[in-house]
Amino acid sequence: MTEDQMPYIEKLNGFASSRGFLTATTTYGNKPHNGTLAEAPVLQIRTSSDLSSTAEIGATIQRAIFDNNEETIYEVVP
Repeated sequence: MTEDQMPYIEKLNGFASSRGFLTATTTYGNKPHNGTLAEAPVLQIRTSSDLSSTAEIGATIQRAIFDNNEETIYEVVP
């Protein structure tokens, strides 16, 4: 995680809140590259939805938060 990614945590929290989803912040022990946090935060959005609805929520997040669309190419990293 880098400093320019930090504002997305609040945007995602706002997205979840506006749709009535609960959130939880956790960490997997990853060290951020910004040097200001001990561990990089990971936001969980708890939707209680089935797989199909979850996929649509993910697509909505990609459009609304990240300005991505169906043509966006993603790089998958380990």
